[in-house]
Amino acid sequence: EEIRKRHVKLVFNSIVVSRLSGEEGRGLAAEVLRPDAPVREYVDGQSLEPLLDPERSKRRDPDVRCTQLFAVGLINRWLLMLEHGGATP
Repeated sequence: EEIRKRHVKLVFNSIVVSRLSGEEGRGLAAEVLRPDAPVREYVDGQSLEPLLDPERSKRRDPDVRCTQLFAVGLINRWLLMLEHGGATP
């Protein structure tokens, strides 16, 4: 109850950045880069590739890049689950 009533919310950006800067981020990027990734039906693939490759990324800020990768990857995973009737593919 004490935590629920807090007015200050926790920011998880540092956790997202630390996890997506490593192997998890590379795995997530590989899923989204697949030509048959469901998210590609909604997002231009040429817009995704710089986001998924830090060297080519227009946004050099790792916090922004990793947060965007997290969002795109999460949407892709959600779309995959919808395609498989709610089951994890």
